[in-house]
This record gives sequence, C-alpha cells and structure tokens, in this order.
Amino acid sequence: MPDVHFPIYTNQSSRLASSSGVSIREDIAYTNAKGDDKGGIRKRAEKAIEKLQEPLRRILEPGEAIFCVARGQLPVSPLEQFFLGWIASATDQGMLVLTNRRLLFILVSGNGSWKRSVRSVSLGDIEKVDVKTFLGAKIEIRYRNGRKESYWRLRGDDAKRMKVILSLLLEAATSERSPAEGRVHLCPQCNAILNEGNYQCAKCNMEFKTEKMMVRRAWIFPGAAYYYAGHPGLAVMDFLIEALFLISVVFWAMVAMGLTQPDTAPGETPITGGGAWVVVAILLAFLMGKKLLIIRHCRRFIQEFVPVK
Repeated sequence: MPDVHFPIYTNQSSRLASSSGVSIREDIAYTNAKGDDKGGIRKRAEKAIEKLQEPLRRILEPGEAIFCVARGQLPVSPLEQFFLGWIASATDQGMLVLTNRRLLFILVSGNGSWKRSVRSVSLGDIEKVDVKTFLGAKIEIRYRNGRKESYWRLRGDDAKRMKVILSLLLEAATSERSPAEGRVHLCPQCNAILNEGNYQCAKCNMEFKTEKMMVRRAWIFPGAAYYYAGHPGLAVMDFLIEALFLISVVFWAMVAMGLTQPDTAPGETPITGGGAWVVVAILLAFLMGKKLLIIRHCRRFIQEFVPVK
C-alpha cells in the first residue's frame, strides 16, 4: 500500500500534519486538482474532520493518513427519484474520506455529524474508478468482486481532486487485496466487518435495526418505517400523506354504502355506489404502491446498518 508520504503533486512536498487527532496530508487534502493551496478547500476539510473526529480516530490505523475529504451521497433508483423527488435525494448524505490505504464513506446528518454508519473499501479491492463531472459530479466504482457502486452530488472541484489522487493511489495499490475484494461496512463500536443481512456484530454483539422489523412497522402505522430507519422528518411527512389517503378511502367507502354523498354541482349526476367502490379501489392501489415504495426506500437505510441504540 502507498505510505503516508506517497507523492501526488510535483509542485508540493509531503506535509503530514495532525487535525482533530488524525493524520492528514496538508499538501493534498487542502489543495485543488493542480496542487495549489486553496483556503476554501482547507476550511471545508477541517470542518468535516472536526465533526467526524470520533469515528476517524477510531477507524484510521497507524501509518494511515487522510488524503482527501469530500461530501457525497449514495445514489437513488430512478423509480424513487421519480416518485419521491427531493425527498429521495435529501437522504443518504455522507463524507468520502480517501486515505493512502482505503476509501471510506461516513454517513452524516444534515449538519455533518456522524450517524454511526461507515463503509470501507481497501484501495487494492478497487478495480476501476470513473469520475464524471458532466451534469453533476459523481464517482463510479467497480470492485474486484464484480460489484459496482457510485457516489453522487460531489462538488465539481472535489470530483476533479478525487480523480487525480485516486488514479495514482490505485496504480500503486494494485497488488494489495483483502478477502472481501470489495466494499464492507464496519461496526461503529469495534470496527469489525459486518456481514450483509446479519444485523448483529459477530465480535461485540452490537445490534442494528432489521429489514424485517422495518417492513412490519411500515404496514402497521403510517410513517413508522421512516421513523424506525432514523428519519423522523420524513416519518411526519409520510404520516400526513397516508392520513389523507385513509380519510379519502373512508369517505368514499361511506359513499359506496349510501351513508353520505359528495357535493355535486346543479344538474350533475351523483356518483353511484359502484363508481364509489371503484374510487376506493384506486385509492387503495395507490396506498399499496406508496407503501411498497417507502419500504424499498427505507430498506436502503437499514442496509447501511443503523444501530438500535
């Protein structure tokens, strides 16, 4: 693996410093894609590292230093993007932390604080990286185990920096592979590798929220899936939307049973019982589809290993 003094820019010599208790290469982490020092990049990096000092001090190993820090986001499916819009794109935000040994993705809240979820991949387990800046900067990664992933919504200058740094680091780390040969999640308590689908750490027994419990809550109570997955704001919004659907279902069911009638304009033919049942069926179909979409959305949150406590 490249050491902490691995050269990146010809116009900069290695400057290893300490920030919030972690080692950082100032000549790389605080410069642009050409190796020129930039105050704005330094300010963003120092702020991010300060907020993430707890996980970084715990995760980074001796001989490991931060080369680049950039804000990014996990991608959402076209279906979620179409139906959920900004709600889908406002979640799964995190900080990409590139070191001389690996690429980390640390999930954060809107204010940058750690949400106790960490992705990690050894540089030797990355087969190919493609950084794109057209119509929104993103990083597309292919691992040696065949899986592909991407990180979206990077700043343009951060994407350019990542492209330069990663290309040199990966070339120097091609012979180093881990048994996983791809991305893994780390336990926020003991740093052990977590097994996909097993929501309890095998080393320290830390428990994480499960897909089974999330699905059960999604069907029982409006907004409960989002709340369980750690998004109370989305839970309130989902509750209000579903409450409106349910009120509409009850109203049209009462119309179908002849217990009430909707307001009609003069000369307009009142809706029949059969027509009202059709409306009820359509509303229930929409409600069912919404619940399935919410379950799919929340499943991605749960798969990032959300601690129970």
